[in-house]
Amino acid sequence: VLLRQVLEKIEGHSFTYLKYSYELLGNDGIFLEKNGKEIYSLQLTDLSKYEKDDIEHVGWYYLPVEYGAPVWLEPYHNENVDTYMISYVYPIYYNGEFFCLYGVDLDLNELLLKVRGMKVNDSGYSILYDKAGNPLGKIPPEVEGHQDEFVTASEKLKNGMTLTAYVPKDEIYAMRKSPAYRASSVVYTLLLICFFFFVLMSIGSKETDEQVDKKRSWRFVVGVGIVVILLIQGVFLVIMKGGIGSDNAVSIEQKGGYNTDYKAVSLADREPYSYIETGGRADGYFPEVANALANDVMANIDVGVVEKRIALNMVKNGEADIIMGLDSGTAKDNPELIYTDPVVSDYVCIYGKRQVDGIMDILKSNVAYVAGDEYPDVYGILENASEYPTYNAAVAAVANDTCDFLVGLKPPADLVLKDARYSSIKEVYVLVESQMCMAVNKDHEMLARSLNAAIADIQTENILTQLHAKWLENRNVRRTLPEIIKEHSLFYEITTLILVILIIIYQVLILRAREDKMFLLSETDSLTGIYNRRGGERRIRQLLRQRTPGAFILMDVDKFKTINDTFGHLVGDKVLTAIGECLKQTFRNEDVCMRLGGDEYVVYIAGITQESNSRDIINRFFNELQAIDIPEITDRQISVSAGAVLWSGEKETDFLSLYALADKGTYESKNHVGNFVTFIQEE
Repeated sequence: VLLRQVLEKIEGHSFTYLKYSYELLGNDGIFLEKNGKEIYSLQLTDLSKYEKDDIEHVGWYYLPVEYGAPVWLEPYHNENVDTYMISYVYPIYYNGEFFCLYGVDLDLNELLLKVRGMKVNDSGYSILYDKAGNPLGKIPPEVEGHQDEFVTASEKLKNGMTLTAYVPKDEIYAMRKSPAYRASSVVYTLLLICFFFFVLMSIGSKETDEQVDKKRSWRFVVGVGIVVILLIQGVFLVIMKGGIGSDNAVSIEQKGGYNTDYKAVSLADREPYSYIETGGRADGYFPEVANALANDVMANIDVGVVEKRIALNMVKNGEADIIMGLDSGTAKDNPELIYTDPVVSDYVCIYGKRQVDGIMDILKSNVAYVAGDEYPDVYGILENASEYPTYNAAVAAVANDTCDFLVGLKPPADLVLKDARYSSIKEVYVLVESQMCMAVNKDHEMLARSLNAAIADIQTENILTQLHAKWLENRNVRRTLPEIIKEHSLFYEITTLILVILIIIYQVLILRAREDKMFLLSETDSLTGIYNRRGGERRIRQLLRQRTPGAFILMDVDKFKTINDTFGHLVGDKVLTAIGECLKQTFRNEDVCMRLGGDEYVVYIAGITQESNSRDIINRFFNELQAIDIPEITDRQISVSAGAVLWSGEKETDFLSLYALADKGTYESKNHVGNFVTFIQEE
């Protein structure tokens, strides 16, 4: 039971097992597999059939026993279950003797698919590397051989692998060169110029009629200019939103293409499953479900709404990855596709003014149905039924007694029956359950497996129930955007003016903020939070060019290699982090504190040229070091050896020259007990 509970919490294809000591209990144990939402019991590998060094068959058992501690195994292909995986195995001991081990295996192919789907800025990439630094999976051709064109950020994972993000340098530093940024900056600048122009034109006491007329002329010209600018921005917004008031199906090409990980298409005029809202926006159950799936598979899914024939061709031809809204009963009609598990379940119901007496009563009656509905006709009701283009038309046919009953899907029928004119028509019979699913090209089996795992993880039935209730409560007759504008013209004009100005300000601020944030991250040491070498050197060189006098201090952690070798690198990292905190506590914001690399730190105290003052500040820093408390280190005190150079600003110098002098002082300080500083005279 506990093993099953573990698998239920793990996303995607996975395994778990409990294997007792082979020497004590032979091949006894438990082995479970989760595939989709199903959990299966499997036969454990017979260890007697393989040598101990056969990693692909029995490495999962012998390696953890050999290490004697929990271990992440290197990625390998498990021949027993034919899966490329990574494993975490925990050996358990009783009275010092190995008793059993517990392990979890993750499908590495699914993990790599999620890594590929991770979005990094607009056009970046994510790559997973093993412990040896070898890439897992194929490196994108845009990155391979062009690593110097990307800014990278890496995160060391607990299993020893490294996740690295690659962002093009051009993307980071080209924000201010983009047409949108420039256009917004120009418009915003013109608005500010016009504002100050109005203020200046309003200043003055006595004005002649000629001056007043000239001022009015200028105001008129500038006013017309502002109106033109706002009109251009407004048209631009409307174009980017996809047009005004179109209720027709919109293809992907008409929407201007995608910039997402997966392209999905859903069927047009399938309200409430998928339909085009005013302004060309895709709406309905499936766009909402796509958002939930996207969060689970860690990839963006952009949904376009097109006709069924076009949607099928797009997926078959590779123009789209996923088609949404197909009935699972129609899988036999499209052998080129792989159908997923059902995403939402709904019901096909019979609606009429009277109760029905079984299915034969329906077959003998005049039945209406809506063209384009897709569900299994298990009783052959539709063979002699009357076809109508919309649910409104079909319900009206029942209301005026042209037909006896309507057979249709519950959500769209319920929407039409909200109309008080149709209060006499009720749901009288539940015909069949209709299961709506997704499909992908048969060449994308891995994508289908990931979608099935995501479908199993999200509770789509709950999503359907919540969306149906919300949709039915709030849905009304759709009006086009021009009709809404005509009805609320004054409100539209005022809010459009405010909206355009706010968007311009927002664009400028957010673009500058993003660029500043990326620049700051590139100059910050991720471990200590102070400047890294690049940022610290840039700031110190700037102060030196400005002839700002100060104290240049180089510090080296005493016996740091011994700490690493004795207590491990994690404890070493804690020491480096603690020293960084001491630097931030001691020195001012205007001082430059940087981690030069390894266990070396550099500080530049701006404006300090007296040795006595410098020594007092450094001693305060030494006192902070003595207060460092790291639980793993109890038998030694954290200390540094420092060398300092006082630069008056009179003679020209550079970073490397000051570093060389301070390094001499650091070397001399090593001959003393820890937390000692040696001052070197400026040359």
